[in-house]
Amino acid sequence: ISASRIVPLANPTKPVGETANFLLLEQYLLEGMAGSHELMLEVIETFIEQCPSLLNQLNSAIQDSNFQNLKEQAHTLKGASSNFGVHDLVEKLQALEDLGNSGHTEGANALFYAVQIQVDKLRVDLQKIKNKNSIWYSTKYGYKT
Repeated sequence: ISASRIVPLANPTKPVGETANFLLLEQYLLEGMAGSHELMLEVIETFIEQCPSLLNQLNSAIQDSNFQNLKEQAHTLKGASSNFGVHDLVEKLQALEDLGNSGHTEGANALFYAVQIQVDKLRVDLQKIKNKNSIWYSTKYGYKT
């Protein structure tokens, strides 16, 4: 995910765990993006669109024992995921990045599986937020995003 497209959150007050529902996640995102629905939708859309490719590249790096690519893909996905405050996911991606740095893939498949489950749930929640806010945006401005 392009660093220029993902904007770090501005010190939101509450972290979001993997069990948080999408409304809490939405509140967290809006708070961290100074209430900008437009920015929130852009960040969400970018993540939803680019995440499948990042996951595929991460899995390929693990299967090919390509440690440099493993480190890079885990780092990229970690950065993108950190925008959503899902700390457990970020920790798992850090562990994958650490494996890439160490030149080992022992345990990487299990970590990847856990990451994939969390990312899939996050993408579902983000899609709900996007749908809800697209309706808000079109009502407010008279067109759809």
